[in-house]
Amino acid sequence: MDIVIKISEEAYNTLKTKGSIDYLSAKHILNAVINGTPLPKGHSDLVDRDEILVSFVAARAELSGEFDEGLHEAWEIVNSEDATPAIIKAERSDS
Repeated sequence: MDIVIKISEEAYNTLKTKGSIDYLSAKHILNAVINGTPLPKGHSDLVDRDEILVSFVAARAELSGEFDEGLHEAWEIVNSEDATPAIIKAERSDS
């Protein structure tokens, strides 16, 4: 199961650097998991919408030619893994 949670940066950094957390941080993280957003089964890559927009605008500015052709090329560029890396990879069908 993939789930998106929101925790404080302090709790995250403590857990990352110390490998353990105090009771209050543990309670905070547990509540974050309980209140997290489960992602639907079989979801596709989740990407940052703002990053896509920035990449799309930059790609369109670089392209010339017919509008429809340029728009299609821009979308192909933006949709590439390099331009918009996934924040959360697509769920594999065999999981």
